[in-house]
Amino acid sequence: MANAQQIKNVRQKLIETLGRHPSRLSQLVSEIKTSERGPMTREQATLLLAHERGIDLAKYIDSEDLATIRSMTIRKSIEPAQKAKQVKASTKSRKKAKKNNKKVFVVHGRKTSAKQKVAAYLKSVGLDPIILHEQPNKGRTIIEKLEDCSDVACAVVILTPDDRGGIKRIGTELQSRARQNVIYELGYFVGKLTRACVPTLYVEGVELPSDLDGVLYIPFDKEWQESLHKELMAMGLDLKKKT
Repeated sequence: MANAQQIKNVRQKLIETLGRHPSRLSQLVSEIKTSERGPMTREQATLLLAHERGIDLAKYIDSEDLATIRSMTIRKSIEPAQKAKQVKASTKSRKKAKKNNKKVFVVHGRKTSAKQKVAAYLKSVGLDPIILHEQPNKGRTIIEKLEDCSDVACAVVILTPDDRGGIKRIGTELQSRARQNVIYELGYFVGKLTRACVPTLYVEGVELPSDLDGVLYIPFDKEWQESLHKELMAMGLDLKKKT
């Protein structure tokens, strides 16, 4: 497949052609990657997007790679009954995949000790904690890295009082808040996984987001492990007994 420099050149051409911000381009690539055209890498999705937008890929990649991308543009028509059957099978497959998926994304702020405690607990019950900054960059932007690492069974969010903020008004008392990236990732995973799969731990005194009512908030106190364990079990995750 095309090398990193070739993909970079195609991305730059796409930005010039579409007049899009890189984050919007990333979204378009993700939409193609998750389409019904079958499994593909992010690099293939980028090349496919370029091909569909009229960019001459022959200038950037070799003939073999070009033939592969062209073959992906052929869509097979699916009859409604067949599609319904596929959807049903896919739903069943996702449920099974979720049970077998051991990956849990850990959203955290600046408090290293809280992150380490949650990661250690997840490992103790047989799960695989995914911490974004510990994953290789591979030339990706932060949002691309987040998207690529988000194929998880659930996400555990830790709200710690890292920042302070409030209404811009004289005399307004500032409140302890989680970092902005933590709130963003909380919303991202609620949208991707649903609220039921995003248990959120919070340290007492931190301001909770008012527009995310319904998210399960768990006090980060002496009993947080027991509370979190119950939620993970309710999701259908296969947990081993803590040693």
